[in-house]
Amino acid sequence: MSDSLSEVLAKSEVVTKKGARTNQLILDAAVDVIFDVGLPNFTFRAVADRVGLSRGALLHHFKDKEALLTSLVGHIYRKRLAELVAGIQAFTEKERKQEQSGVELMFQLAQRPYSVVLREIQAHARTEKYLMKTLKREAAAMLKQNAEVRSELYPEWQFEGSSVIGAYMLIRSVTEGFAAMSIHSELEMDEEELIDLMKFVLRKISKRPSRS
Repeated sequence: MSDSLSEVLAKSEVVTKKGARTNQLILDAAVDVIFDVGLPNFTFRAVADRVGLSRGALLHHFKDKEALLTSLVGHIYRKRLAELVAGIQAFTEKERKQEQSGVELMFQLAQRPYSVVLREIQAHARTEKYLMKTLKREAAAMLKQNAEVRSELYPEWQFEGSSVIGAYMLIRSVTEGFAAMSIHSELEMDEEELIDLMKFVLRKISKRPSRS
C-alpha cells in the first residue's frame, strides 16, 4: 500500500529526529554558507563558525568535506519533499481546484536557498564522481516517494492517458531552469508570466485526446 501524504511527511521528520540535533544544525549551516559564498568558497571553518563549533568538533560529526556534502544532498532532498508535502496539505479545496495551484508552490521551492545550493552541487558533480553517485541515489529515492503519493499530491494533473509523474517532471524542469536562469539579466520573462504559461500548458495537455 502506498504511503499517504501524512506518512511521507512523518518519515521525513523521523529522519531528522533520528539524527543528532547537532548534525542537522551543521547541515543547515552548510546550506547557509554555500548559499552566501558559493560552493568554491565553502570551507569547514565557515560551517564551524556558523554553528559555533571548533573545527575539531565539526570533524567529530563529519570526517571531511566530502562526507559533509554527501550528507547534505540527502538532507536537501528530504527537506524539499517535506516542504512540498506540507505545502500541498495546506491548500484549501478551492486552491486545489484553482488553475493548477501546485505550480506556484514548486516555483517557491525552486527559489529556496537549499534549492540554489542543490543546483550548485549538481553542477559541481560533473567532475566529482562521489557527488554524482550521491545525487543519483537520493534523486531516485525522492522520485520513488513522490510516485507513491502522486495521486494525492497532484490530483489536478491527472487526466486520461496522462502520466502524472511526467507532468511533475515538466513543471520541475521548468521551475528549476527558470530559477537558475533568473540570475541573468537577459531573462525578460518574469515569474508571474511563466507561472501563467505553465498553467496554460497543463490545461491544454489535460484536454488532449488520449492515445489509443
